[in-house]
Amino acid sequence: MPDGIARGRDGLALFDPHRSSRLPILMDQRQHFHEAFGLVFATPFPCPEMLPAYAAEPDVTVSYGPVDAVTDPAYNGPWDQIQFVDGNILYNRTGVARAAVRDGNSITLQRVPWVPDDEVRYAFLSIVMTALLPQRGILSLHASAVSAATIPHRGQPLPALADFVESELVRA
Repeated sequence: MPDGIARGRDGLALFDPHRSSRLPILMDQRQHFHEAFGLVFATPFPCPEMLPAYAAEPDVTVSYGPVDAVTDPAYNGPWDQIQFVDGNILYNRTGVARAAVRDGNSITLQRVPWVPDDEVRYAFLSIVMTALLPQRGILSLHASAVSAATIPHRGQPLPALADFVESELVRA
């Protein structure tokens, strides 16, 4: 094929290695405010998985825009690719969206237009959020990573867990 694009019988592209450079960028002028991890997020889409927040100066701004391709992935899975560039993170979820996470306060998403909002939100809430939190100095632990022996009785503080995590980080 002269243009490098494999096409089906109906002429639609089956595989286009340059597809991402031609993806339209969706712009939603509305902002939705959410709270999670003690941060206020301004997003261009509603995110019912996060707590609603009053419109305020956001700690993290999420917007739609162009995102560079992942060209030298540190992780290259079948669906996900991640690249580190000058302390920032580029993420690609094949067929769903690209994301750039910058300076702990900015996330740019370039979504595939026909993908349902739920899939874009899932990419945002999983890998993209996981990339953002360490940039802000936040260590997030999944509940399954905490041993049952460290769970305090109701009403007690968590100093033992905090001391343990801090000592492990210092050792690393």
